[in-house]
Amino acid sequence: MDKVLELFAPPVGLHPIPVFGNMKLYTSESLRKKYLKAMSKTEKLKPVIGHVSKLVNDNIIIPAFMTKGIVRTLFYRMFPIDRARTADQYFRKEFKNVYGFYDSGSKKIYLLISNNINIFGMSSNKLLANLTVHESAHMYAANKPGKFISKFRSDLFDYYNYYFTELLDLRGNYSKELLTIVELLFNRFEKSKDISNKDLVRYHTLLMKFKPFSQLHDDEFDRKIRDYIVAVKLFVKSTSAFIRNMNRYMEILLPLEHAYKKTFGGNDAGNLVIQELLFPSEVIAVASEIGNGSSIVRKIFS
Repeated sequence: MDKVLELFAPPVGLHPIPVFGNMKLYTSESLRKKYLKAMSKTEKLKPVIGHVSKLVNDNIIIPAFMTKGIVRTLFYRMFPIDRARTADQYFRKEFKNVYGFYDSGSKKIYLLISNNINIFGMSSNKLLANLTVHESAHMYAANKPGKFISKFRSDLFDYYNYYFTELLDLRGNYSKELLTIVELLFNRFEKSKDISNKDLVRYHTLLMKFKPFSQLHDDEFDRKIRDYIVAVKLFVKSTSAFIRNMNRYMEILLPLEHAYKKTFGGNDAGNLVIQELLFPSEVIAVASEIGNGSSIVRKIFS
């Protein structure tokens, strides 16, 4: 975690922000200004701070104070897909004082910042900047899907090509099959609020179309695809259960990390890889965090 910390405003002059109908978060003009000032100093957001400022001023990105117990409550009130996209933060200690999520219902990003009234609140600039970009990638994919796919088509193709080639030991020209998988992920899972067993059956059927291109023995190929679908299903059902059992699926998960390195030149060591098998926007969100991710960040905010 970046050691450069920014002093945030005390919780005075609060005004409520409704979320999930009857719930309220609290923000203040001082907090918004402090957030933007902090972000303008980061390598990640300085080049696009004008765009970020507009989103804050338009109440699309909302910095708010984190109150006791609010993250747990919000987490379980989210739509299943929103919860799945945000789950890794919920289970990682570095997000104890900062938590962010994109709510597909209100189409807004909420950034919760811990603040102790006695000592003021402090948050890592780098972590908060990464979180802002990460959730903005999900918002972009949700609100402007056509533009998102057009802008990041080559990045997504390269990432998933590396992944499936390594996972299934593929040879030959399987571009058509690969694009069909990416389209399923984006058009069904990325845009949805839930995932059904029917969706997973369709997913399995499309994955099996890679079989003629695989150098694996039939039984090994079938086993990998079975483990793949079981891992995805477990993650969708319960992130905590998936985390407890994820060592069983490292054969499926490790190539996701390798694909980041091959496509974008690095990986996020703290990232919980699995969401990539459902949400293409997660690939772009994580890519924006690797190094300074400047080209990806510019595309997200352009």
